[in-house]
Amino acid sequence: QRKRAVTIHVSDQQGNRLQGAAITINQVSKDFPFGSAIAHTILGNLPYQNWFVERFNAAVFENELKWYATEPDQGKTNYTLADQMLEFVRAHQIIARGHNIFWEDPKIQSLMSKYKEEFIHWDVSNEMLHFDFYEQRLGPDATLHFYETAHQSDPL
Repeated sequence: QRKRAVTIHVSDQQGNRLQGAAITINQVSKDFPFGSAIAHTILGNLPYQNWFVERFNAAVFENELKWYATEPDQGKTNYTLADQMLEFVRAHQIIARGHNIFWEDPKIQSLMSKYKEEFIHWDVSNEMLHFDFYEQRLGPDATLHFYETAHQSDPL
C-alpha cells in the first residue's frame, strides 16, 4: 500500500482560509499500475469482470498469447481469445503486459507485428533461468538477440 502525507488548505471564494472545514476526498484514479493475471474465463463472466475492474488497472494474460494457445495446430494461428481479452481491457482502460514472446519457440514476427504498440511492455523471454534451449542451439548471446529483435519489432 502506498501512502503519502498530504496537507489540504480550504478557502472561500475570496481566498480566505477556512479553519476546521469538513471535507471528503474520493480517489478517482491511480498513479501507478496495480494488476493481476487474467485468463480467458473472464470473457462473458460479468461477476469476474466487475470484480477485476473494481480492483485493478493493469493486467497480463495468463496463457492466451503463448504459442500453444495461438497456434494449436501447426501453421494455423488463432488469436481469437487474445483479441477478445484485449478488447475487454481496452474497454475498461486497463493497461496490459504481453506475455510472452520467446518460450522455446523461435517464432516472433506474427505475435509482435499483430500486437505492436498494444502492450505497455512484453515479457520477452519466459523461464530462461530454468532452461538453455536457445543458448545450446544459437550460442551464448541468444537472449541478447531476443531483446534486440523484440525492440526492433515494437520499439514502444
